Amino acid sequence: MIPRFILLVIGGYFLATMGYALVQAPFYASDAHRIVRYVLGPGLLGVGFVLAAWRLKPSPRLVAAIYSATIVGSLFLFEVIATARTFGLGSGAAAENSAEAAGAAGFRGALPPGYTLKRLNADLGIETPSEVFLGGIPGQKVLLCHRAEGPVLYTADRYGFRNDDAVHDGDIDVFLLGDSFAEGYCLGEGEHFAAKLGDLGLGVLNTGTRGAGPLFELAILERFGPERAPPWTVMLFYGGNDWENLERAMPLDWLSAAVDGAYLGTPDRPGAERLAAARRLVGEWWAQEEETVISEEVWDATALRNMLALQKTALTLGLHFPKAPVKIPGYTEVFERAARTVGEWGGRLLVVYVPPSEQFTGLLSFPGAYQELPNLVRAATGQGNVDFLDLSEPFARAAHPARLYAPDGHFSVEGAEFAARAVREAMAP
Repeated sequence: MIPRFILLVIGGYFLATMGYALVQAPFYASDAHRIVRYVLGPGLLGVGFVLAAWRLKPSPRLVAAIYSATIVGSLFLFEVIATARTFGLGSGAAAENSAEAAGAAGFRGALPPGYTLKRLNADLGIETPSEVFLGGIPGQKVLLCHRAEGPVLYTADRYGFRNDDAVHDGDIDVFLLGDSFAEGYCLGEGEHFAAKLGDLGLGVLNTGTRGAGPLFELAILERFGPERAPPWTVMLFYGGNDWENLERAMPLDWLSAAVDGAYLGTPDRPGAERLAAARRLVGEWWAQEEETVISEEVWDATALRNMLALQKTALTLGLHFPKAPVKIPGYTEVFERAARTVGEWGGRLLVVYVPPSEQFTGLLSFPGAYQELPNLVRAATGQGNVDFLDLSEPFARAAHPARLYAPDGHFSVEGAEFAARAVREAMAP
């Protein structure tokens, strides 16, 4: 009975995986890659194990159960170790990023790592475009992460962005929009993407900020772009979460107003009252008692689901495909509005698709499974008459694509330099 039970449990697991994919068909059964990976593959395995449980004779059934339990058990053991390692690294970072350490090092005046300007505005209850914080707190040291050699930080410019403040007093060639890839997460001065563009002879105004997303970036463009009127505006679109960021942002009236030009105007520093409120809130965030990563994440339903789905194991093998994107109402208008704004001063807009690291870091490679999203973005930018660069193509031609990413999934120093060269070539006349 026990061997049969083992085989039925394993078969049920694979059939449940198939069932989940069918229930979530728009995301996991929308194309050939996902049908094979999430429906046909698990379905055939599940049926095979069920048949083995009932059709094999006792002796071969026992052998099949032992081998199957060993293999599947090893996969789950690897998943648990990989997950624990991730949480362990996070716990170490949390300890280093403690409020006490931040206060001693002078980081307490800026947003803590993991907090975004969207949350700052939401928690402050700011919904009027003229009052929305689109940059961080000016003049403060911003902590990005900790590396073995110490903290990685920068001093925010007069508008709260990662620039030498002198960039605001001269001409620029590139107005850079983006999320943490543009901000340069966990990369020191001279190592991040904007700095690498500068090494290629371009004057860059970097407005990248963690968790931004296309709609937030459009608001930044409309507030700060017209005054500078650069020849080029470069918008980084990260394939890992920018589509979800856009989907979550569209229902927010204070952000979707950017499509209607509500953020057009002369940039100004935050008023004293707004800035004081923001400082108080940031201080409260730093002062909050820090919880361990285990308490925050292990018991999160999504994290548990990912463990049950053997997500990290599949990533290692190259068999984890992202959810297929679904069209978002009005998403083309974001790029059309950005193109129209840039066109008003005769500039050009280049949207750069940054592929997720998972596309290149697995043992196996299925680039077609990642192509639907850049195709959607390309189509949207095409309607807005925008230049488009898919970094998937030059990255795939690199000698070692996986080296272009750091362990956290952002650009490595090599990746930032490689991407900057590819963008510079795309901007050539």
